[in-house]
Amino acid sequence: MPVDRAGKLLGCRVLVAAAAVVACLILPAAATAESFLVSTAADETDAALGSEGCLTAAGKCSLRAALEEANSSLGEFDEVNFEEGVFEGRATDVIALGSALPTIIDPIRIFGRECETVAGPGEPCVEIRGLPAAPALSVEGVEGAEFESLAITGAGVGLLAKAAPGMRVRGNWFGIALDGSAAGNGTGIELADGSDGARLGGEGPEPKNLLANSAETGLSIVGSSKTRVLGNDFGVALDGVAAPNGTDLAIASSPGFPALDNVVGTRVSTVAAATPTCDGGCNLISGSAANGIDLTGDAGSGPASGTIVAGNHIGLDRAGTGLLANAGVGVLVGSAPRTVVGGPRPEDANRIVGGTVAISSASSAPYLVVRGNSIGSVATGSESGSPLDGGIEVDSGGLTLAAEEAQILDNEIGLDGGTGIAHAGLAGELSGNYVSGAATGIEVDSAESLVESNIVEAPEEVGILVENGFNLLLGNRVVDSGGAGIRVEGSGLFGVSGNVVGGGSNASENVIDGSHGNAIEVVNPKASRTEVARNRGSGNGGLFINLVASDPDPSDLDPGDPNGGILAPPIALVSESSAAGFAEPGATVRVFRKGGPAAGEIQSFLGEASADDAGNWSLTFPAPLPAGTAIAATQTLENGTSELEITAVPLAEAAQQGQDGSGTASDRKPPRTRMLKQPRKVRAGRAATFSFTSSEPGSSFQCSLDRAKFKPCASPQRYRIQKPGKHLFRVRAIDPAGNVDRTPVRRRFEVIG
Repeated sequence: MPVDRAGKLLGCRVLVAAAAVVACLILPAAATAESFLVSTAADETDAALGSEGCLTAAGKCSLRAALEEANSSLGEFDEVNFEEGVFEGRATDVIALGSALPTIIDPIRIFGRECETVAGPGEPCVEIRGLPAAPALSVEGVEGAEFESLAITGAGVGLLAKAAPGMRVRGNWFGIALDGSAAGNGTGIELADGSDGARLGGEGPEPKNLLANSAETGLSIVGSSKTRVLGNDFGVALDGVAAPNGTDLAIASSPGFPALDNVVGTRVSTVAAATPTCDGGCNLISGSAANGIDLTGDAGSGPASGTIVAGNHIGLDRAGTGLLANAGVGVLVGSAPRTVVGGPRPEDANRIVGGTVAISSASSAPYLVVRGNSIGSVATGSESGSPLDGGIEVDSGGLTLAAEEAQILDNEIGLDGGTGIAHAGLAGELSGNYVSGAATGIEVDSAESLVESNIVEAPEEVGILVENGFNLLLGNRVVDSGGAGIRVEGSGLFGVSGNVVGGGSNASENVIDGSHGNAIEVVNPKASRTEVARNRGSGNGGLFINLVASDPDPSDLDPGDPNGGILAPPIALVSESSAAGFAEPGATVRVFRKGGPAAGEIQSFLGEASADDAGNWSLTFPAPLPAGTAIAATQTLENGTSELEITAVPLAEAAQQGQDGSGTASDRKPPRTRMLKQPRKVRAGRAATFSFTSSEPGSSFQCSLDRAKFKPCASPQRYRIQKPGKHLFRVRAIDPAGNVDRTPVRRRFEVIG
């Protein structure tokens, strides 16, 4: 029985029973499903709307006529297919629209797959060429609509859904013509106004969607929730080259319609992301002119919430081995709360290469989780895949409570410069990450955050940089830093305070090896109350702990230095089993074993003691030390921790001293290095000669050029440098007792062509 859009009765058989008459007057009869076979590419209307079948004036069934007929009889799912022989996936099998098609208001399935000449599922038999100012296909107020194996090109929006939950969209080409050429839409797919629960693409045998060449966005999810985006290709042509969308995928809320709990990528028990190939639920999200995934919203919309981005290839080619980078950010979180990028399982890892930053939260994004992702050169095996500016960026945007409780866990990041992880906000956790090749490995501009069990290899400038307060650094490892291993730097109006570097157990010790500068340094008077507890390492070019008012600083004994200028505690007595000395009353004194006389070396922790009211302290070692072992000590007060006392006499020498305390304290004063002659400018290839001396006769020297490791040298020291530019020479004296000048002389000079 036919009904109009409101379900109004149009005709009714006369019934005998009164109840039946009432029922007939109130309830429309159920419509039956219709099946339409499109037999012409002509864009013609239905000749007799509401009649049996779908026929134009030419006696054919057009796509427009099929949709008009489907809308006229509401009820069960109607189905639209395309006649074999008429539509075979040829470049000419195009339905060119002269005006916008009617909006679909009846449950429908449209399949463009029933032709014999295409290679397999997911290759369309028909192309719908739309108009720039209108959607090619639109659906509104319908649940469960399906669209499969269509090429949709040239439209303002390829497929527009409003209040259309439960859609299934798979095997379509958006922005790619049947001959494989670029034929972009403004936006490929737009889900809007409560089009919840859609499934776009698929896993396993389900064919993927290709979304390419869109001027604005490949896929736009606006005010729709619980969408699953699985196994699609964004920004890639049929032949694998870049086919850029403006942005590949954008998710945002709209007024009255949130965007909650959408999933991009695999969340099933597959091994998709554990292999180089982007299979399973993995989306290939590459080649965009802006960002790969954008969760930020814009002026007319808000951010997404609860989005999961897992198991995707972002910025890679189809093979998963080469670069097809997005121009901007791989995953732009913005202020989107409860976002998860990656996950705990291998198949949850996103592989992200190229662009500016791999993952960025540029403003407040509470409860962000970034876990287990593979970024940059570790994802491709080549430095060319490294993002330009950094791996993971969580920026407070100047907000005090921004990025609250972010978790950045177990990510692998390989860069060629930039910052591996930059975190700002409150109460974050940065744990288990691996960073190599960055300029700065980890930058902590957050407060009350835990930085634990990270590995930073070969940073160009600094391994871990702390620029905010009350953070805890435990069990990290920094290897071969071009500057300091760990640097706490005070800046801004209020400076930084309350940071703790190292813990109270072997596992919580930070290990710093091979830094060209200091192992741990606290810089600027605005860096206060920094506690440096148990840490160890070797082969560092500077001091193991260095407090400097600025970089460089001519004196480490200035009360304006960091941590209130606290001095290292003298070690007055030492034996194979104990040590004693002087400190500030109430100070905590930590004593360490050194493997040798080098200033930047600590082998192990021996114990700690508290200084009494007179400043005396003593400590018994857990086991006797071999003769010749050197020890060092720090003291910690409310203002923070001192540098190391590095002038303890080796035990074999101490055993020959008397017991009046004069043994290890007889020569604790470091020498002063003086520069006698140095060049300011020198011609390329000619010798740059430096002459220097020490305040103590018999001293030896160590030199460094351009922040290389200090190596033994003698005065005069000559260098022949071919490359023009500015250079830095450093020299320090070591007196016969092993005391090292803590403030090497620094001289800059220029090589000219």
